[in-house]
Amino acid sequence: MNILKFLDELNDKQREAVLTTEGPVLVLAGAGSGKTKVLTYRVAYILARNLADSENILALTFTNKAAGEMKERIRKILGNLSKDIWIHTFHAMCLRILKQHSELIGYPKNFVVYDRDDQFRIIRSLIKDKDLKAGEVLDKLMDYKAKLIENLDSGLKEIYEQYNEKLRLQKAMDFEDLMLNTLKLFNEHPEIRDFYAKKFKYIHVDEYQDTNHIQYQLLRNLLLYHNNIFAVGDEDQSIYSFRGADFRIILNFEKDFPNAKIIFLEQNYRSTKKILLLANRVIKHNVERRDKVLWTNNPDGKDPEVLINEDEIEEAEKIAKIITHSKRAYSDFAILFRINAISKSIEEVFNKYKIPYNVIGGEKFYERREIKDLISYLRLIHNPADNVSLERAINTPPRGIGETTMEIIKKIASENNVSYFEALRPSLKFINRKSAIEGIIEFLNLFEKLREYAKHLSVKELAKKIIIETKYIEYIQKNESTKTATERIENIEEFINSLDIYESLEEFIEDISVRIENEADIKNNSVSIMTIHAAKGLEFPVVFVIGLEEDILPHKLSIEEGNLEEERRLFYVSITRAKEELYLSYSKVRFLKGRQELEISRFLKEAGYKDGKLIADSYPDTLFKYRIGDIVKHHKFGIGKILEIKDDKIKVLFNEYGVKILISHLAKLERITK
Repeated sequence: MNILKFLDELNDKQREAVLTTEGPVLVLAGAGSGKTKVLTYRVAYILARNLADSENILALTFTNKAAGEMKERIRKILGNLSKDIWIHTFHAMCLRILKQHSELIGYPKNFVVYDRDDQFRIIRSLIKDKDLKAGEVLDKLMDYKAKLIENLDSGLKEIYEQYNEKLRLQKAMDFEDLMLNTLKLFNEHPEIRDFYAKKFKYIHVDEYQDTNHIQYQLLRNLLLYHNNIFAVGDEDQSIYSFRGADFRIILNFEKDFPNAKIIFLEQNYRSTKKILLLANRVIKHNVERRDKVLWTNNPDGKDPEVLINEDEIEEAEKIAKIITHSKRAYSDFAILFRINAISKSIEEVFNKYKIPYNVIGGEKFYERREIKDLISYLRLIHNPADNVSLERAINTPPRGIGETTMEIIKKIASENNVSYFEALRPSLKFINRKSAIEGIIEFLNLFEKLREYAKHLSVKELAKKIIIETKYIEYIQKNESTKTATERIENIEEFINSLDIYESLEEFIEDISVRIENEADIKNNSVSIMTIHAAKGLEFPVVFVIGLEEDILPHKLSIEEGNLEEERRLFYVSITRAKEELYLSYSKVRFLKGRQELEISRFLKEAGYKDGKLIADSYPDTLFKYRIGDIVKHHKFGIGKILEIKDDKIKVLFNEYGVKILISHLAKLERITK
């Protein structure tokens, strides 16, 4: 059996990348060009050729899912030969190293790693007497630790030091510590650094455009001896600057590694020609990028379509009708957007049409904490015997009613066969904590007031009263970071606006019960709904990109902060998720913090939208098959270099025959190299 038979599956450029094993290599892999296959096959090739043992190979990626998929692909090719490869995320690699050597930097080997909830509790305990928001403080401290911001004010610096001391006392690290402490280990103990730098003869990095500066420093430490780095990425798909990713690291690859070989993967296996033409047309407006053009041998396909809507309800209705009139499976469809708040109308209309859907990488609208909190109050007002709703509402916002108090209330309810609500007053004489007694009395008085409001107010006005009387907005603003609080408040406003359609509280309770029950029934055959960030790495036969309005995509804050090119990359990523059909949707009006009239996104205009439709260029094969500077071979004129491409004409300087202008689809040029 020929163990290298897997190489037959590769195109020329992919094969070149796999076979180039020595020295620094950068593979600029466009969307849908098979980058994961190239990376995994290269690892398999190195092992199959006995160029290194499996334990001398390191492959780094950015998600546990991607690492798992990579391991499985290599295992299928090589079986047990692959068992000792280090295939990890950066964090997992650092954890593995630190578990071996943590005592050298003052941590026991059984140190624990704290997640965000653990961190939040520590911060909350440190600022309990201060007028600060725990979520916002935590965000700033982590930005400082990740070197996303340079300085902290004196108050936050003190909290930062106390926070780190708490971690050390509890023998814990947070996620940022995993990488920072690995760098510390390497700096303070160069013999450990040298051990790993010598160990890893071949280092592979997936999604190199998403590398941050700490990860970059880790790589430089590990490349001291062999310098065999194989980086795969695409600056056109760099969309994570908010996490610290710096796409300039991939742009500077040749400066960092002067003898680097650069290989372009531009053949796309995912999308139709017309979708790729649109993607190329958009991304060429970015300045900070390499000149590359995706091309494909796939069919031309359907023209991408622009949906123009009066408001978001019309938008959702159009999308629902396209889906229901299609003969495709629901799982063929994806709806992508820049911000979560605009998914609500889609979810509502899909419930109306009984279209199954799944919100990927985020909560469904009615599963969001703030919405569930408000619904629990409305349910309890409608039915005080609803124990589940009482348990949620009674301590939201916090009223000092803890688990011990709730156990007393539940015990009395059980012994007397009454609801939790009916057990509240009888429980007061069995509760010792003053704050809990005051909290229960406060809740009972509030509930009585809300029940009176319910007798004469609409559902919408009642919900507004709940928010006012509970000081719910102030509660969110006090406890969440500014960004999270803004998102939650936007969701509350969307929820309030949706209540206009209900004539009674009873009607709302019946409707919401069906919605939430349906939402919990997530099936495999469902429409995927997600942010563009969550869609990275995925693909679907049919994609709808909604919210193509100025201040949404591109986002207002990104425009103000000068990040327009990243917003354009987001749009590019959304387009290149589509395999066969693409719909781009703009609404003249959206309800975001009230009714807003919005301008059409500049990106739609860049894509060719004009006078109500996409103005399509011709779709010449030339655009996809050739680039200026390519070396080509002609059956009569021999070897030449492409000087110019215009429409279906191509100008070539041949070595022996000089300049010739050829018709691209008749010339039958063979593309040799760049």
